[in-house]
Amino acid sequence: MNKGKWTAAGITLFLLAFFLFLNWQYPYSFISVKKSIRFQPDPKVAEEYKTDFQSFRQHYYSNSVELASLTDNRTEFVLNAFDQKWLMSSEPVTMDSMKLNDILTEVQDARTLIMELAFRETYPQETKEYLKIALENSIEMESYLLMVKNNPSITRERSNSMFHQMHMMFQNELKMYESFYESYQQSYKK
Repeated sequence: MNKGKWTAAGITLFLLAFFLFLNWQYPYSFISVKKSIRFQPDPKVAEEYKTDFQSFRQHYYSNSVELASLTDNRTEFVLNAFDQKWLMSSEPVTMDSMKLNDILTEVQDARTLIMELAFRETYPQETKEYLKIALENSIEMESYLLMVKNNPSITRERSNSMFHQMHMMFQNELKMYESFYESYQQSYKK
């Protein structure tokens, strides 16, 4: 081969390697072929989340029958936002744009329901505070998800870190909503 062909082959290989590197390093970038990342949840966090969720769900279903109110009704649907397999499993999960859209939809639906409770129901001050924090947390989660979903310059390492952070945000939101619901039940029984 002559020198020109070697140069062209070298440039082509360099561009291909560079493209593959960018594709790997920036999984959600506009040049990425498959906009996804394999997220490996922390097994301890996933197990703790699963335990917390199941405990709250069991508490809700064992007590909501006697309290047929808007809060009880909406809580059933808010629970759906927390009932996501990727939050309760230590198995790796592929986070692609479709998965992120599904998670975002669940968070937005939960936020809408929490806002409805804030404006349509009357609660004692302590219960209002829990609801306010739960609403703030859901808005923060929604913003965070939008940032992850719409930022093509996030690296693979940063994406993994952000998914771990998102996992913790769900756990905190679950605990806060559970505190709100328990406070609501106590005030309702008085």
